[in-house]
Amino acid sequence: RVLGDLPRGVWSRDGRYRAMWHDFPSDEWKAREEAGLPIPLFQVWDSETGLMRLYCVPYDGKTMTSGEIFWSPDSRYMVFQMRLFETVEQATDRAYTLVLDLETGAVTQLTFDAKNISQWIGGPGETP
Repeated sequence: RVLGDLPRGVWSRDGRYRAMWHDFPSDEWKAREEAGLPIPLFQVWDSETGLMRLYCVPYDGKTMTSGEIFWSPDSRYMVFQMRLFETVEQATDRAYTLVLDLETGAVTQLTFDAKNISQWIGGPGETP
């Protein structure tokens, strides 16, 4: 089967999904902000269905940098960090660690100011 060009991103552990930060053109970003619409920051491609889903996460319009994406052992959850700056010139940043549930679309904040995630640690009975 010929798939054509595959989306960029990080493969889930089961090889079904591919996730990456979504990159809107700046004019579309600004239009959504001005209209009060949520801004999708993630895109996840499902290799079984061919669908690309966009996900919004809590974001208050501050300057942001994105971090790495880590998958849970069952490929249902993604953990990631966003670093928010008050201004572009700000020397310090605040790191937020968040988890996205692909089944529900819910986003949960795990930590604030913890930096440098290295891996997903599984729960009881799971292998990281």
